[in-house]
Amino acid sequence: MLDPHRLRQFVAVAKHLNITHAAAELDLTQQAVSSTIKTIERDLGVALLKRIGRRIELTDAGRILRDGAQPLLDGSSALIRAVHEVDRDRNEQLLIAHTLTVSVDEVIELVEPVRREVPLASVAVRRLADPELISALRVVQADIALRRGVTIPDGYMGSIIGYSLLRVAVSTQHPLAVERTIKLGELAGTDLILSNRPEDPYYSNFLIAACRRQGFEPPSSTVVFKGCPQLRQ
Repeated sequence: MLDPHRLRQFVAVAKHLNITHAAAELDLTQQAVSSTIKTIERDLGVALLKRIGRRIELTDAGRILRDGAQPLLDGSSALIRAVHEVDRDRNEQLLIAHTLTVSVDEVIELVEPVRREVPLASVAVRRLADPELISALRVVQADIALRRGVTIPDGYMGSIIGYSLLRVAVSTQHPLAVERTIKLGELAGTDLILSNRPEDPYYSNFLIAACRRQGFEPPSSTVVFKGCPQLRQ
């Protein structure tokens, strides 16, 4: 049997390919993590890691264990959560996670039909960075994840539940400032200001791809504001 505590240590090592970094993430000593890896290898009778010069790499067996370990750990976390909640006196709750590019107003608008259909349902909303959405779904910290149109990860289902107008903010001196609606192609040659948040790059890529479909490559720049509207003179 695989000990979940030891398995988590192996997953950390497999992620970082570095004992020191894995130990720091787990708040353990390097010696403890190294000992755990050796124990797992002894119990399974296979080598999980190999050294190439000063680097650590996974063996074929190590890659198989890494790929299968996370679903086991996620399932364990979800089971523990379900056990803890079974005796709670509460109404049905819908857990919704959404990325930074989906506004709270949009979430409320999307949830409103659910509230009308199930008035006693409790709805909890969390804003997460895009890479955190899948983890939230895996451990049942979210029932639904909302994000802009991007590819769907393997093992998950998704569908388009709505469309929204793309709002464009331009300087009052811009020729398009007097227009109430514009076509995307009219922005050709206009500098596109994007967020460079490393935790949520998909929307920026989505916007650039939309411009390319209209036949132009948008010049772009990035801003680093967080927690407030992105503004430029």
